[in-house]
Amino acid sequence: MLPGKGSIMPNPLGTALGIIIKHGNSEIFTLPGVPQEAYAMLDSSVLPYLSNNYSEGMILSRTIKLFGLPEADIGEQVSDLMRGANPTVGILASQGTIKLRITVKGKSVAHCAELIMPIENEIQKRFEQYIWGYDEDTPESVVAELLVNGNKTLSLAESCTGGMISARVVNISGSSRFYKGGVISYSNDLKEAILGVKQKTLVSHGAVSEETAMEMAAGALKECKSDFALSVTGIAGPTGGTKAKPVGTICFGFAYRDGEKVESESFTRHIGKHFSREIIRERATVTGLFKLREFILKHLG
Repeated sequence: MLPGKGSIMPNPLGTALGIIIKHGNSEIFTLPGVPQEAYAMLDSSVLPYLSNNYSEGMILSRTIKLFGLPEADIGEQVSDLMRGANPTVGILASQGTIKLRITVKGKSVAHCAELIMPIENEIQKRFEQYIWGYDEDTPESVVAELLVNGNKTLSLAESCTGGMISARVVNISGSSRFYKGGVISYSNDLKEAILGVKQKTLVSHGAVSEETAMEMAAGALKECKSDFALSVTGIAGPTGGTKAKPVGTICFGFAYRDGEKVESESFTRHIGKHFSREIIRERATVTGLFKLREFILKHLG
């Protein structure tokens, strides 16, 4: 059955066809409810139809992603760029990363790219050391690219994140090219037995310490026979914090094997006790990946 004024849109992934119905000055597009089919038809039929019949140009966006500066500081430094009409510059914050989005209206992709380029170059000049990615890049994807290009491998040792970092890494297609594996060592017993963390270290400095984090990373490096290792241990809350180590205290360890030599570093981030347990773990995951990227760049250039 087809409405009298309707025309058919083909479905490349299924049998339910789409329909375009003209009604007065409006046009109605009906699509199947299955998300994958609807997305495919949007790309293959709806957007080309709108572009051919109504477009007087196009809108293009470029997203530049930063880490390591507060949103307020970034906003202040791009306030002059945000006053433009075309292109426009907007600022977005999400789980520890800041996005600067340049949006432009133009006649074509090439025209839009030409308008975006001067603003993008200016942002790169102002924030070069804080830029980690663009558009669809994720923290794990940029780490993966560095490791694959450098022909290096990675292992993980996680405590408070409970495998969240590993889950993001293995979500990348082809992660077996660089990811050796990981250890979720939530208890001190496993930190000692599997990762080789010294009991003296745990007693003297505690499970949540840079000393323990570095020994966890070294243990993962050894057991998984990888080139790089990242470890994380912390207090995700809402209980377990102390005055010296409040909820939200996260310690990271990094290790790199260069022949027979192992180089290690550590880092502590106080995420904040006012966040939920889930958000603290998510921010620890993202922060660990960002700092791992910096550690890899330091050793691979």
